[in-house]
Amino acid sequence: RFYAMWDRISKIGAKYPEAIEGYDLYNEPGIVEGSEADWREICETAARTIHRNHPGAKIYYSCVYGGNPNGLFNLVPLAEDCEPQVITYHFYSPHAFSHQKTSTQNRGGDTCVFYPAWSAPIDWRAGNHFGGTSVDWYDRWTLAAIMLPVFEHYAEHRKPLHVGEYSIVGYANPKSPWGAFLWTRDATELIESQGASWHLWNWGFGLSNPLTRAYIHGLWQEGQ
Repeated sequence: RFYAMWDRISKIGAKYPEAIEGYDLYNEPGIVEGSEADWREICETAARTIHRNHPGAKIYYSCVYGGNPNGLFNLVPLAEDCEPQVITYHFYSPHAFSHQKTSTQNRGGDTCVFYPAWSAPIDWRAGNHFGGTSVDWYDRWTLAAIMLPVFEHYAEHRKPLHVGEYSIVGYANPKSPWGAFLWTRDATELIESQGASWHLWNWGFGLSNPLTRAYIHGLWQEGQ
């Protein structure tokens, strides 16, 4: 069904090449270490299916582990006949700051809504924001360390990079607008230092912060 879906979509897309930037094969694949080879084979088959209908179209190849940067540690680019390809990942670290009060219960009070700051990790399995494991410091240099797999992957393979999503999702924007802006600025500058293209995940999140909105608008104006 996966290959049949891309066969149908690419037949339509090939009719409107001026409107198609590329084909993003899968959003945040929940694949873990040890399954990278299987994932690569699946994506190569999908890419070849697309290229039969739409030759030369870009293929956006998502890293594993839900698209997070650590999913690039053992990811091998697609075969040469699947070019052009773009390696894509998402960035929301630390989730305890970017995803406060989204899909988890807060028990015992609010987490720290500042950035840079010390922050307790979200325990997604337990459904709360206090994992009870550690409290870690997050700042620009911590974000760079979390992105280390991205830099290492690019250094080894030299494939174009794209950040399909990054943003502060909701709660921290009104509670800590300057912190949310500083996180967005730091993440954006680190992403651009990789030569990567990017999409800020908005849907009322990122650009709802007036500081972030002014910053991103300024970047768009510079890009013109």
